[in-house]
Amino acid sequence: MNFLKPKKTVFITFFLSAMIIFASTILMGAKNDTSVSISPANQIVTPYSTLSVDVYCIPSEPIKAYEFSVSFNPSVIQAVDVTEGDIFNGFTSFFNPGIIDNTNGDISQIYGLIIGADTVTDPGTLVHINFIAGINGDPMPYPEPPTNSGMRVLETYEIYAHSIIANLKPYTNYWHVKSFNRVFFKELNASRTLEVPLPWGDIDYRQVMRMMLAEPAYDGYIAIEVERSGDPFALMEPSIPYLREIVAEVES
Repeated sequence: MNFLKPKKTVFITFFLSAMIIFASTILMGAKNDTSVSISPANQIVTPYSTLSVDVYCIPSEPIKAYEFSVSFNPSVIQAVDVTEGDIFNGFTSFFNPGIIDNTNGDISQIYGLIIGADTVTDPGTLVHINFIAGINGDPMPYPEPPTNSGMRVLETYEIYAHSIIANLKPYTNYWHVKSFNRVFFKELNASRTLEVPLPWGDIDYRQVMRMMLAEPAYDGYIAIEVERSGDPFALMEPSIPYLREIVAEVES
């Protein structure tokens, strides 16, 4: 199966507000020769692809701590996670990954410090930040539950699938798929899930396929799970052409 690169691109830029704590005084980065920057500051990426940036520091004098926030356009990208860089490697340190606000496009209260009297003077990375891109500035939609009248009522839910797929996709070499309907029974005050063919279920595989086939594209096998009861060949029949259809759509 050949996976083609998506034709759309997204232009990404970031804004940084940083404070560096030196051995003897506290100064804003802009008031001294210490350099704090995001690398790369601009990127062009494909929709639903993951991207990473490093916050890099070149100290002008010994430092022992830092704190900063990062702003971004939440209609274009969504933050996934923040991990500690290497600038304090070799020292006992404390790191706080900050608070991600994907609604307002902000990661605040990111900080790290060396415990004790030690300081560093060598350049290094403060943090790594992972994001996932949207489509040409359109907001990245989280799926809203459909509502139905009658006996079948779906509970309201939020599924942050973007972050999950972004984290798992680089390590995926085998993809097992299935879908279901969640049915709420008022009399029992409980929900049950019923396995159904892929095109009839609550999972939007068209959206998931866009994310999985964005560069770097998944190129392994896809296995379809079939309900254990009934005729497995008849139950499989709607799912195979559905997957072929959405793969062809994404590749076009």
